[in-house]
Amino acid sequence: MEQILLRPAHAADRAAIAQIWHASAGHGGAPNLPSPEFLLARVAGALGTLWPEVTVAEEAGEIVAFLALAPERRVLEEIFVRPDRIGQGLGRRLLDLAKQRMPAGFTLYTWAQNAPARAFYERAGLVLTQEGRHPERGHPVVHYAWVPAN
Repeated sequence: MEQILLRPAHAADRAAIAQIWHASAGHGGAPNLPSPEFLLARVAGALGTLWPEVTVAEEAGEIVAFLALAPERRVLEEIFVRPDRIGQGLGRRLLDLAKQRMPAGFTLYTWAQNAPARAFYERAGLVLTQEGRHPERGHPVVHYAWVPAN
């Protein structure tokens, strides 16, 4: 494996971010999966606004994962790893970055049936805080929080 570079996302990264989001969410079995075109438009509208900080993981010039944060709101908005790269430490590296950027803690939510993601968050010390529904699509989601140890 080549060296992974974590760097801020650029506008030119939008298509790669949307592709990873679509592939990874589909791999996780997300219900009501939006089209790649919808996700590309969502990424284009969210970069720098809803997602004030976006970091990409790049290997040999290719984006293989991304992390979207809203530090002022203490929210991890998105974290996705390309399916062929899951299990290689990229998600943990990005989650550790989220903990560094939001040292007072943060929240996130994921699809309730995404057992691998839930196990990943729980292994990383996040705690389940509530169950609910996706705000746009209506499917069941679970909310997690990371609260640093005192």
